[in-house]
Amino acid sequence: MKATTQVERQGSEWVLTTVLHNASAQPALMVTVKAVRAQSGDRILPALYSDNYIALMPGEERTIKTRLNDADTRGERPAIVVADSTWHASKRGARTRACRVGTPADAGPLRREASRRVLDAARTRASATAVLFAAPLSLTSQVVRF
Repeated sequence: MKATTQVERQGSEWVLTTVLHNASAQPALMVTVKAVRAQSGDRILPALYSDNYIALMPGEERTIKTRLNDADTRGERPAIVVADSTWHASKRGARTRACRVGTPADAGPLRREASRRVLDAARTRASATAVLFAAPLSLTSQVVRF
């Protein structure tokens, strides 16, 4: 999953335009975007999305616009985190859940914080079996089995 986000401030509102492109040979299911604060990684609520929880076929591209009030950002620049969740059977018959988290290229601290939070959640929940983190140009993974 490739994602690029343009962030624009329009008066007292932020408009984030995210272009999602499924560059893989597999469908990307339940693709979601969420607005977060770039430095702290905290989710920004309320946020109005033009679309969410979408499916992208191989090679398909979709644009999602997100609108936020400036006051809700608490002085931080907003960013978008993209996740897709896919269930499939592994060789042993166990169910594996893969989550990819992509962030804008300039959101290094956000990527590290989001990775830490998802890893912590995966280690404490018996239902999480695999977590994959996709940076814009690289992929790292950690597997947790139940």
